[in-house]
Amino acid sequence: MKIIDKIFRDKKSNAVIYIILAVGILMIVSANSFKGNLSGEAPAKVPAIYDETQTRLENILSDIENVGKVSVMIAPKESLEGEKAVQSVLVVAEGGNDPKVREKVIRAVKAALGIESHKIEVFERKEEQ
Repeated sequence: MKIIDKIFRDKKSNAVIYIILAVGILMIVSANSFKGNLSGEAPAKVPAIYDETQTRLENILSDIENVGKVSVMIAPKESLEGEKAVQSVLVVAEGGNDPKVREKVIRAVKAALGIESHKIEVFERKEEQ
């Protein structure tokens, strides 16, 4: 008991104890956050809201002049808070090789999702045979 009292009275020892406690807590927290990935569990399924949004975007974008048939993929941002934020959007459109069409698509996706244009990529759809 005297040793414990001596340790807590010494200010240098207190600093060491606090550092050890802080490192221990950080290790526990970080281990818990990686637990799912290290255990071989499948990643969480993308929320249904993204599927619905992708379908709605495909319908809207295909109605824009010269865009043609469209496929959309929304990549959600992984977040500890569970926010429904968008990391990026991939659009494949028949008219994706035309710079004017590409700009229209980017503007439409930017407006629909409220994201920056550098998070949106538009590509030309291959010709169906």
